Amino acid sequence: MVVIIIKMTYTLKTKFSDCILRLNVKNACKEAIDWSEKFLSENKDITLGEAIEAYLKDGEVTEAWAAWCITTFETELDGDVRKKLIGKIKSEMVAFNLYRNLLNLDSQDDLILKSKFEGKLPTAEKELSEGVVTRRRDT
Repeated sequence: MVVIIIKMTYTLKTKFSDCILRLNVKNACKEAIDWSEKFLSENKDITLGEAIEAYLKDGEVTEAWAAWCITTFETELDGDVRKKLIGKIKSEMVAFNLYRNLLNLDSQDDLILKSKFEGKLPTAEKELSEGVVTRRRDT
């Protein structure tokens, strides 16, 4: 038996309907799936970029969902999608943990995430600079 794995890269122009199928595979919470399906039913031809814009404006949806998406779909998101989701991150500790744990951040992602925690987490920053904690991509 031959198994073929097709790797999808999600861009801002990807049909949002294609993304919803992946949410189920990645074990998204019911709330995220319900929000996505309701949103898609009201906006049939929407792109991922348009859905993210609506998500960013939705005061009910927390940054935790952005962090989950960035982490769960880490290698499947193109840089533009990742940057939009990073924009939702407000918590310095969430930003610090994404900075530490993601492998595929580019230099601009690094700068954006660092700007969200630099000077606000002195112990964590000191431990990172001293090597007590490390970035996953540096190990």
